[in-house]
Amino acid sequence: MEEHTPTDSQTPWFDNSLRSLITSNLITIVVAVVEGWSLTTLLFIYWAQSVIIGVFHIRRMLELESFTTDGLTMNGRPVAPIPSSKRQVAGFFALHYGFFHFVYLVFVLTGISTNGGLSTPVWWGLVGGVVMFAFNHYFSYRQNRALDRQGSPNLGTMLFLHYARVVPMHLMAGVGVAVGGTTRVAVIGFLSLKTIADAVMHIVEHRALRKRPATS
Repeated sequence: MEEHTPTDSQTPWFDNSLRSLITSNLITIVVAVVEGWSLTTLLFIYWAQSVIIGVFHIRRMLELESFTTDGLTMNGRPVAPIPSSKRQVAGFFALHYGFFHFVYLVFVLTGISTNGGLSTPVWWGLVGGVVMFAFNHYFSYRQNRALDRQGSPNLGTMLFLHYARVVPMHLMAGVGVAVGGTTRVAVIGFLSLKTIADAVMHIVEHRALRKRPATS
């Protein structure tokens, strides 16, 4: 079956992907407040969300059919817009991103252990949150892949913009943990900021990488 490729008019900034992302965040906030989860506990969900985003981002780079490499260099040399380049860049990203998230996971699990660990129901709740975000980012990935096929995204922009996509998301939750945000008001406040940062950078990434076919 041929995959439908959306046009600009069919993909407004507040699309189904963004609605799903915001809904996933709001559900997480509600469950966290009702169940009394701490921000330290919630960092596990956001760590997993970031890993999921990274995995789909790697797939997106590897599945590019047409792309540019203007301004992108590796080892001081310009990168040519050839298939081997996207594999090289995707491999570099996977290594760097993977190491960062390994260290991040150690930090998260240490924090959870320090706070007495988690009960089985909480773990199942976290797993449910991870699955919810996985479905959301899968839909987003499919939309992005279709949009990529409309033009020629810049591989360098795709590589570096992804960090701008996830850093604000983690910054909001991380600041909450650092300042000791454990009350319900603090959890709601910092997770709301995290949701806003998540949504804004989602829009920025989608718009920055959207390339329309050249017309004569």
